[in-house]
Amino acid sequence: MITFAMNSPRMHGMMLQYDSYRTEVDRFTEVDTQRQQLIVRLVEALESAQNEIRKCQLDLQNETEARRRFQEQAELMDGRFRQMERRPYIVVLIDADADGYTFHDDFLMEESKGGEAAADELLARIRGSLPTGLFERADMDIVVKAFANIDGMAQALVRDGRLSDTRSFRAFVSGFTSRLPFFDFVDVGPGKERADQKIRENLRFHIDSWQCKHVVLGCCHDSGYAAFLGQFVANPAALNRISLLEGSTPCHPEIAKLALNQIGPFDTLFSTPPSRSPKLVTYAKISSGGSSGSSSGGSSPPSPTKSIVLRAAQTGRERFGPILRDANGRRRDRELKNPDPAVLGKLKSLNLCNWKFLRGNCDLESCTRNHNFRDLTDAEGDALWYLARQGRCWKVRRGDDCDDPKCIYGHN
Repeated sequence: MITFAMNSPRMHGMMLQYDSYRTEVDRFTEVDTQRQQLIVRLVEALESAQNEIRKCQLDLQNETEARRRFQEQAELMDGRFRQMERRPYIVVLIDADADGYTFHDDFLMEESKGGEAAADELLARIRGSLPTGLFERADMDIVVKAFANIDGMAQALVRDGRLSDTRSFRAFVSGFTSRLPFFDFVDVGPGKERADQKIRENLRFHIDSWQCKHVVLGCCHDSGYAAFLGQFVANPAALNRISLLEGSTPCHPEIAKLALNQIGPFDTLFSTPPSRSPKLVTYAKISSGGSSGSSSGGSSPPSPTKSIVLRAAQTGRERFGPILRDANGRRRDRELKNPDPAVLGKLKSLNLCNWKFLRGNCDLESCTRNHNFRDLTDAEGDALWYLARQGRCWKVRRGDDCDDPKCIYGHN
């Protein structure tokens, strides 16, 4: 058996070699530990990166879906916008039985053809009065709605001698409405506020419509619209899209203060309201041939005819006295005696002009009633006044108050 002494050189060399191995092993162990730690860190980093990738993939998927939805919405909105841009229009709203907006007698008397001509001229005047920029598009439509109490208006035109019968006005309305596809004469029926309410609600509707590029209002005669229109003055988007159509009379001062754009006057289309101040209040017509009782040679006693005229004039003045009103403030007519039926029948057949023989003058060139009749007796004057009262005052029919002290029509 071979043995080595612990202190022998060979043994000492072996011990040093073992220490070296141990050092190497420790170093390798440390390196392995570092490598393991590195691997762990790499695995953790890889897992974190994979998690981030999954998040990014989800975000990308969400963004892709969102972009697709936005694209679909954009295409939908673009389609709606193109649809909204189709058929742009300008709307014209007219209070057609108000003073200053009644069509000229030249149109009314031509009945259906007159209605067509009035529609053509109104279209031309609107196109010529509004800014040219509104008509850059060839497909710009013009919509017209004229609101009126057609029955009441027709009867008033007949009573005033502007038309011979109500059928003529209905034919005019038919011609106006049928001439162009978007022109309508709308019957609102009796009542003071009906046309006003129609215009107000139509303005609210059209001013909120994207397709409506401009609104023209034919209602600037009435101060009652001032407060309503005032709400649009503070809105620039609405203010720039509203114009006032001036008929044959100027805008009311309260509406003019709003400083809205105005077009007109359209006095070639609408008639001026007749004068309500007659020169002489008599029943009879004093002929130019001297029927007043004076001769060219000097003074002479009053003739019987002149006496009749003077008595009739005095009677007329008495009936044209101050307006009577009841406890509620409504106008009431003075009482008239029941006329002789024979005289009534005679006057009906004569078709005398009420304005000429009751108020003393008739300034309507288009009046077709009889103006060339002898002086009326008192009985005939009373009977004609009775007939005139059978026609209800136009203003009262509309629900307004009549403050004309010389109005010859009925108010009760």
